[in-house]
Amino acid sequence: MEDEEMSKEEEKVFYTSPLSPWALMMMEGYLNFCEESGINFRVRVVNLGKLFSLNGNPPLKERSAGKLNYRLQEIGRWKRYFGYGWMKDEPRYFPFDMGLSSRVIVMAEESEKAKLAMVLARGCWGEDLNLADEEEVRGLLDRGGYDGEGMVARAKTAEAEQRYEEDTEEAISRLVFGVPTIRIGDELYWGQDRWEWAKRHAESMA
Repeated sequence: MEDEEMSKEEEKVFYTSPLSPWALMMMEGYLNFCEESGINFRVRVVNLGKLFSLNGNPPLKERSAGKLNYRLQEIGRWKRYFGYGWMKDEPRYFPFDMGLSSRVIVMAEESEKAKLAMVLARGCWGEDLNLADEEEVRGLLDRGGYDGEGMVARAKTAEAEQRYEEDTEEAISRLVFGVPTIRIGDELYWGQDRWEWAKRHAESMA
């Protein structure tokens, strides 16, 4: 019993979505940290529309002009901070239906999920691709060295839909309300600006 309880306390999860610019901006640092430290997190992809609806956070088109303006200012500030001059403030196809790209990640090997999330998000935020379009997603995956046709096919299965739903329900059950969120045990760290705190917590357990 004690071993099971300790396992739950030490459980490390990264909740993300290819729709989120904030998750994308955190991803490179996250991947570097995991590689250098040998500390690994489970990656879970969530349906942001469902999370937002349950937590009273309206979609972009329903937000006030003030909040939309501030959001763009924040994207600009964080882009400069990370040196992401390639990243667009307002991609042509944003927001997009995240279902296809999310399920592509869900069906990948655990070790590849975060890398895939970055590849797909960069397609939207860096290349102005439509991640709801099967052909564009296949091409993006192929250029990244993946089996685009096979991965898109798996993403269209009932199993992929079920896993995506399970990831989202797990996030909801853990009181996650946005991404990127790191969970260590019952503690949550939401946002790219909380990544340093999450790292310190993870390192203290190593």
